[in-house]
Amino acid sequence: MTGKERILEHLKLNKSITQLQAIKLFWDWRLSDKIYRLRKDGYNISAQRIKVKRADGTNAYVTKYILEE
Repeated sequence: MTGKERILEHLKLNKSITQLQAIKLFWDWRLSDKIYRLRKDGYNISAQRIKVKRADGTNAYVTKYILEE
């Protein structure tokens, strides 16, 4: 199974993914590339900027990719 296929399968099951999840689950450091290629394949994937807390308590923003129906 390719990295793109793993990301697509995760999106189909869970509806969304962030870069941190991609790293933890699949050791995938190039999530934006996989999303770009899935969009080129015709999948409707939106991006939402979300605020998360870092370990030191400061805020950071990450992109959450969502597979639309």
